[in-house]
Amino acid sequence: MIYASGDGYGEGTGFESFDLQKPYVELWLTFIGFEKIEKVIADRTLFSPEEAEEKAMDVALKIANINSL
Repeated sequence: MIYASGDGYGEGTGFESFDLQKPYVELWLTFIGFEKIEKVIADRTLFSPEEAEEKAMDVALKIANINSL
């Protein structure tokens, strides 16, 4: 599952309780029978272009690693 958000809601940010996307989608996926959910998170996309580019590269590498399994 690929998640994208304009701000960061990950652990340690203090905004975890505002993340309504991941908990809902993962609950739904487990409800319909998925047991293993690979996650790729692209967050803080509303910030500087350099930071967004760096994050996009990280996401691309994670996707490539998942596909090579």
